[in-house]
Amino acid sequence: MMKTFITCFICLLAFTQVLFSEKQETITLYIGTKNTLENNDLHICQINLKDNKVLKLKEVEESDGCKIIKLSQKHQLLFTVGDIYKNGQHEHSLIKTYKILSNHQLELVHQHIIDAKNLCYLDINEEHQLLTVADISLGLVGLYKFNSDGMIQPKGELIKVNPHEKSKMHCVRFTADGKGIIAADISTKKLFFINIDPIKAAIKKEKNYVHLQLKTSPRYLERNPLNDQWYVLNQIDSLVSHFQYDHSRQSFELLDQVSTLSSNYEGKNHSSDLQFIPNSNRVIAGNRNAHSFALFDTDPSTGTLHFHSRIDTGSDAPWTFLATDNAQVFISCNPSSNKVSLYNINLTQKPTLVKKHFFDLASPISVAYLW
Repeated sequence: MMKTFITCFICLLAFTQVLFSEKQETITLYIGTKNTLENNDLHICQINLKDNKVLKLKEVEESDGCKIIKLSQKHQLLFTVGDIYKNGQHEHSLIKTYKILSNHQLELVHQHIIDAKNLCYLDINEEHQLLTVADISLGLVGLYKFNSDGMIQPKGELIKVNPHEKSKMHCVRFTADGKGIIAADISTKKLFFINIDPIKAAIKKEKNYVHLQLKTSPRYLERNPLNDQWYVLNQIDSLVSHFQYDHSRQSFELLDQVSTLSSNYEGKNHSSDLQFIPNSNRVIAGNRNAHSFALFDTDPSTGTLHFHSRIDTGSDAPWTFLATDNAQVFISCNPSSNKVSLYNINLTQKPTLVKKHFFDLASPISVAYLW
């Protein structure tokens, strides 16, 4: 009797371990695509972490107009922004919300049409259930409130932050306290701080901006998860600038900046994306002309950037990318080559990028993941 019980217990334990192992060996990717003058579509991809090979890739139903995506882990929602075209003409822009089901599939919850032209970024504040968007063609920044079920409240705000100049808002991010939005204007080379009331989901009239150095165009913003300091990737000169925003004086302070390129690089360069590697103190910045990533360590107390290493991607040109915890999997999207590349980064003294697999997908431009 006892022998039978022990045998059954061991079998059950082994079976549970297998189930747990299999769960940890699979990752689900959500990928937004950017098809010029066509409908942008959303795709789901399941990856086997053992070899980074694709288990399943399919287009999500009712996903027209899903270009840029953002995942809410807290509410198990996926938000998307994009534009709808018909016969080569822009019809409207929209925000969509999808509920993430237990099997990681998506169910459309709500779509909200807004008066924009070319939505290129969004960010969410999970605590206050806020969503902000950027329009690069019209220089607009929007603020909207969403319910816990994903429904977007009809009353929102969409403003032209810099009406006196031809602005192109490329990136927007919430501050850590949720009381402000920082917007990057890639055209006028300015950073804007926009005061908001997170409870009322309203944009206040007061705003402040800072000029970046000549010939720099702020492309992406990333906030240090340990404090309210910021890193800005500049498109033209490939610098990563380290900023701090002083709430009391409503002003930015440039703390330091470092290049993503080697000192002897003489070719064309075009910065692409900037990301914190989760559960680490490292920032990674890409350059799609130089076909490389630059890896930086950040000082835990000051946030100062220290160059760590540069990683060559060979023939791959990284546009947008994402790293899972401790860079166990690194996903790079390239809309020009119509490929999604999967890597492992060996975060040792001299990090190496090991390409495991890639798959074809028309114009991939944004990616989110779920374990």
